Amino acid sequence: MRLSTRELSFAAVMAALANVLAMVSIGLTRVGQIGLDFSNLAIFIGGIYGGPVLGFVIGLLGGIVPGLMFGPLGGLGWLGLFGLTFGKSLTGLTVEYVTRTLRVNRKTGVRSMASVLISYLPESFFTILLSEFSSILLGVNSVAKFWLGNFRYCKGLVRDCDYRYLHRSTHA
Repeated sequence: MRLSTRELSFAAVMAALANVLAMVSIGLTRVGQIGLDFSNLAIFIGGIYGGPVLGFVIGLLGGIVPGLMFGPLGGLGWLGLFGLTFGKSLTGLTVEYVTRTLRVNRKTGVRSMASVLISYLPESFFTILLSEFSSILLGVNSVAKFWLGNFRYCKGLVRDCDYRYLHRSTHA
């Protein structure tokens, strides 16, 4: 399939928007390996208006920042980078099929919400499988690794807060 200049520029803008949304939202809300990721908003819009092929491309390119933040910069390594970007591309691929099947338009609020939730299912199942596969491949229980990472993070926060409180109260 040959893409026009308009389709390529739409994909580039939506992928850039997805990466910026991911950088801001994950950067502000990340605790260990959990973070709020708004990159799917741009992927949903791109998949609905661009179709399944552009949705797949937008998801693949728009998943680079979340893949980096949870992959090599997080706890999943390079497997996380490739896995999370492919998971986001599954969302971009399925969103147009689901909205067409449910006949979503501007006046169908409940169906549009349902289409978004249903479109996210392939990515969520793939992420769960990736998490379990990485725990088997890396030899680490993913649940134990998750809790240990969050415990260390929370312990550091408590230590920093205690230091600030004690430092402030002794000089008051």
